[in-house]
Amino acid sequence: MIDLDQWDFEFKVTQHQRLLDPNAKDECLRFSSAKDFCTHISNNIDDLTKFQNSIQRRLDKEKVYKRWEKQRTLLKNAPNFKEYQKDSKPFQDAAQKFKNNTDGSAAQIVESLSAEIIQTNLTLKIGQKIFHGSPFDENVVAFDGFLSCTLDPTIAAFHARKKSNGGQGKGTIFIIEITKETPFFFGGSGRLKHEREILLDYGAQITLDKSSLVVGSEFNVIEAQLIPK
Repeated sequence: MIDLDQWDFEFKVTQHQRLLDPNAKDECLRFSSAKDFCTHISNNIDDLTKFQNSIQRRLDKEKVYKRWEKQRTLLKNAPNFKEYQKDSKPFQDAAQKFKNNTDGSAAQIVESLSAEIIQTNLTLKIGQKIFHGSPFDENVVAFDGFLSCTLDPTIAAFHARKKSNGGQGKGTIFIIEITKETPFFFGGSGRLKHEREILLDYGAQITLDKSSLVVGSEFNVIEAQLIPK
């Protein structure tokens, strides 16, 4: 399991920064929970890139992450996931139709991607936390299709903020805790490697902890639990 609750950052002043500001000091920041960190990002959005660089380096050093990279399915062997990364809408639409039994052809689309997720033989362990950035607030978001998440909270923040600024309502970061060993497709390669994508199969249920909701400046933050199908 990758610990995504304890976050320690140290930002040293560069020589160039020192020339611009002789009084500049090194900065150390510590966050004891994923919620605290996501809340800080929401209220200090200019720090987003600075944090992301540190998080990317940290994930690259994680033993579990390295194992996932070695065990992951290559994109050339996962044509449906590759298409999903290009455009997720046809898959999400098919999942909705499949759920409502309104289109028989949707089954093939859904089951093909679902099979690739299951066949990776990668699973998230109980207690693992992942992040999902949504354009909607916690009261209207629907988790009834394939669920794209990430190990990097700054990526979730980017999606929540981008969509929020796009006029789709107040964005939200969902901090999702795994409650049962769950298969996933690891998108840790290709042109979107930096997104550290964790794709979950359709049909999962999300239970929100309403008491954990934080209304931030750029987006909201809420904790949740995932119950796989």
